[in-house]
This record gives sequence, C-alpha cells and structure tokens, in this order.
Amino acid sequence: MSASPEEDTVVALQALAKYATTAYTPSEEINLVVKSTENFQHTFNIQSANRLVFQQKTLPNVPGMYTLEASGQGCVYVQTVLRYNILPLKNMKTFSLSVEMGKARCEQLTSPRSLTLAIHTSYVGSRSSSNMVIVEVKMLSGFSPREGTSQLLLQQPLVKKVEFGTDTLNIYLDELSKNTQTYTFTISQSVLVTNLKPATIKVYDYYLPDEQATIQYSDPCE
Repeated sequence: MSASPEEDTVVALQALAKYATTAYTPSEEINLVVKSTENFQHTFNIQSANRLVFQQKTLPNVPGMYTLEASGQGCVYVQTVLRYNILPLKNMKTFSLSVEMGKARCEQLTSPRSLTLAIHTSYVGSRSSSNMVIVEVKMLSGFSPREGTSQLLLQQPLVKKVEFGTDTLNIYLDELSKNTQTYTFTISQSVLVTNLKPATIKVYDYYLPDEQATIQYSDPCE
C-alpha cells in the first residue's frame, strides 16, 4: 500500500527537521575573503549581530578569475549574480503595420459619424513567427468602438482576447507570421470634437515589447 502525497510531505518535513537539529551550529564568526588574480580583495565578516544582514560587493573585472576563502565556524549562503544587457539592433524592423480608413461622410460635420478601420499587420522579424501580439488602438477624441466590436473581432483570425479601456482598444493575437492579417472594425463618434488630433496604432510582441511598430491615423474629414 503506497503512501499518499500528504504523508510523503510530512515524512520529508520530519526528516528535514531532524537533520537541522543535528547539523545546525550557531554562527560565531566567519570571514569570507574574495580574491582575484588582478589584486582585488574584499572580506565579508559575519557575526551573530549581523548574520541576517545582506552584504554585497561589485566585482571589478568581468570576466575574471576569483577565489573564495572561508574561515571560522558557522553557516553562510554565498551567491554570485551576473547581469548583462544586449542592445537591440538599430532600425531592425519586426512588424509591418498599416491602416486603411473606409469612406466617411463628411457633409455634416456637426452630427455624430462612424469610421471604419482596416488594420493590416504581419511579423517581418528574424524568426518564423512572433510570440503573442497586442494590437493597441488609441481612439480619436470623442470616438469609441461600436457596440459588438469585441464579438466581431473575436471571429477574426488569431484573435485571442479583446479589451477596451478608457480610450484604448487592445486586440490580443496568438501570434503573427509573415502572412499579413487584417482586422476590421468601426468606431463611432459619441462626443463632437473639432480639430481632432491624430491617434496611434501600435503592434508589439507581448514578451518582447521592444519589437514593435507604430503608426498614426486621422479623421479623413479633418
């Protein structure tokens, strides 16, 4: 008859507790000396008074050859951390992005209007396809997506989720490949605003946000 996972966990915890009572000794004083072949040296001193205080020192030369010498009695935890950044290639294009505006009735600018947007986008980076992608559409002042836009977009290729905030429509895509995808929806004017400023459309990789493309669109009647 096999033990349950809960029983296994209890046995493991009991074993760890027994080991701790056997192996643990109070720290009296420990000195850790870090040395390099290029005459760098630093000593960490650990006593009962500062045993819970985090101590760190920047290593001056990376790469380099370092040694660690410990003396004294007690237990300490030593960790080395290496951080580095890779600069993105300048002007590396990763997404293609364009927008077409449907025909708009501009005869009566004093009455609310509707505009149809057709967003064309694809991945043109070095990989075969992107990770999950977000198409971020800022609204023109006074405009918002027409009712039913979320359901309409969810029927279009690769759309995983649709969110709408105060002035932004976010379309989540499973991925984008080299094949151009088109996402069409309509925005309606709820508040009359004159001298409308352009708004932006941005597409970016959810996990690599530096991979992106941004364009602007305007009210064709302005």
